[in-house]
Amino acid sequence: MKGKNLALLIIVAAGLAAWAAWSSKTSRRSAPDLIGKRVLPNLPINDVRTIQVTTPQEKLTITKSNDTWIVKNTYGYPADLPKVKGALIKLSEMKIGQVMRVSQKQKEALKMVPPDAGVTNTAGTLVELFAANDKKAASLLVGDVRQRKSPARDGFEAYGGYPDGQYVSPDGGKNVFLVKDLFEDLSPRIQDWLDLELLSIEPSELSAITIASADGKELKLSRTDAAGTLELEGLAGDEELDSSKSYDMQSALSYLRATDIADPALTEAALGLDKAAVYRAVTTKGQIVTVRIGGSPTNGTDRYVRFDVAMKPADTNAPAVQSTDTNAVTAARKVADERKKTEEKTSALSAKLGGWTYLLDNRKLLSMTLSRETLVKKKEPPKTTDSANPEDGEAGPVPEKPVGDGVTTTPVSGNDHPAP
Repeated sequence: MKGKNLALLIIVAAGLAAWAAWSSKTSRRSAPDLIGKRVLPNLPINDVRTIQVTTPQEKLTITKSNDTWIVKNTYGYPADLPKVKGALIKLSEMKIGQVMRVSQKQKEALKMVPPDAGVTNTAGTLVELFAANDKKAASLLVGDVRQRKSPARDGFEAYGGYPDGQYVSPDGGKNVFLVKDLFEDLSPRIQDWLDLELLSIEPSELSAITIASADGKELKLSRTDAAGTLELEGLAGDEELDSSKSYDMQSALSYLRATDIADPALTEAALGLDKAAVYRAVTTKGQIVTVRIGGSPTNGTDRYVRFDVAMKPADTNAPAVQSTDTNAVTAARKVADERKKTEEKTSALSAKLGGWTYLLDNRKLLSMTLSRETLVKKKEPPKTTDSANPEDGEAGPVPEKPVGDGVTTTPVSGNDHPAP
């Protein structure tokens, strides 16, 4: 009986060993089969309605509302649409470059631990995608970046390395893959996902600027013609604009970007907008951009700002165009079409900026709040020239040369000869 049991045990052990060997061989064989396959196959990016990015410290939620992506963490402010689309496409297209066989300790070193596991320094970033009705479409645990060592040159070992892919897992760390993509753009930082590019108007597009300070003082600049420069009203004969300050003021609306969004619940008094400075610019196409500049948050370097964008009223006093004048009709139609396009752009910009209070870097706003004393300087007096000074570039009278016993003569030229 004991012999039979022993034989049975030997058979079972042999079977287990054979199964283990087959399983190991199959596992090794399956890894190469995954190379080049998508990490998140069949991801329905067009059905995604919510993106959540979670770390041990914070959680970001971006959701699609009425065909507009918004950041729920920031009062429903619009998200950066190109960034959202780019992230979804990258997630759907990333492919497995290498299958990693790692222990739990190695997973911690690669930050392949979910952020809800109660750890901080070894946790990765969890990206979750949800379709309608909060149905989870996919999730991805994003871990550390792999650093490849720079190759040695001329016999000297290179210092440092460079990013060469990132570790990810589609199932919370159970299976770990190395992909060539880098996911630094999947940041949980709220400001990284906000559409903070406000507007951009070049100095050449402006026809007038008005700056009104909180105490009622006002500066007005206007362009007399399309080719001219903006001139300050009330400039005295011995005064002129500081060219660098004037250019900064005219460039104040170019590449204008906010740093953050203020809480819509804050009152105008809390924002300092009840005593706002006002910068107003009129473009050559009739667009009016008004910027109201308030105070700063406590210990902040930014200032609260609100925008209003509108169109100048159409000129109703323009003479009627005769239908028989083909050239005039064509020109009038072109002007009307151009105004319509500007009105559409103005309406879209007003809808985007209106109703929000932004935070802008005060260094950018300094050029919108210039005083007359800062903008205007005294003209330098014209330089006077001394005709007797050869350094002035003009020759004065030629001095007589003493000759002989002190008798002086005047230099002559040509065939003239001095009297004997």
